[in-house]
Amino acid sequence: ATAPGNDDAGNWCKGTSAYGSGDLGTPGQPNSPCATISKTSCLDNGTAREILAPQPGDLVITEFMADPNAVADSNGEWFEVYAARAVDLNGLELGTEPGKPKTTLGGTECLVAKAGSFVVFARSSDSAVNGGLPAVDHLFGFSIVNSNGRLVLSWAGGTLDQITYASAGAGRSASLKPAKLTAADNDDTANWCAASTSYGKGDLGTPGSANGGCP
Repeated sequence: ATAPGNDDAGNWCKGTSAYGSGDLGTPGQPNSPCATISKTSCLDNGTAREILAPQPGDLVITEFMADPNAVADSNGEWFEVYAARAVDLNGLELGTEPGKPKTTLGGTECLVAKAGSFVVFARSSDSAVNGGLPAVDHLFGFSIVNSNGRLVLSWAGGTLDQITYASAGAGRSASLKPAKLTAADNDDTANWCAASTSYGKGDLGTPGSANGGCP
């Protein structure tokens, strides 16, 4: 317990001892030891467990906004991923080229993606500047280009899913057909269309929820 030591987020953990009406903590007493975390484990409600790593087919890119109109691209870009199976996202690599991740999700807490959920990755989590996204699950720090682009999800250097596209519509996300939520089907450009549902400040898309049908 030192002033330099408490600056390191890795030296903190959630309380596990109940007090009073049932909250967890040790007010006025020595803290309980933190669980030991390895590179392959995470904390699930204060308990260390092995990370449930995604396998190919578990995570599917289903929507992306490369060219928002309501705000600057650097604030309003986002993409969405469908979790076909419950997995942890600790260690998930995000980027635009296979083998060259630009953002890797970390932290000691288990980053759970529930089966059937739509996970939103965005440049900003502030709805006042990101175009009014309804919710952001995780942040990334690279640009989604407007033409001849690619998005890649990987784990430990192995590709989980990737898409390529020729162009992006201004102010409209590219949306995968709701009946085609697989890593194979999202490779087919015929299964994508421009979104038509408004969100936030007026751009079109369905971040964090099921996509609308394509014509």
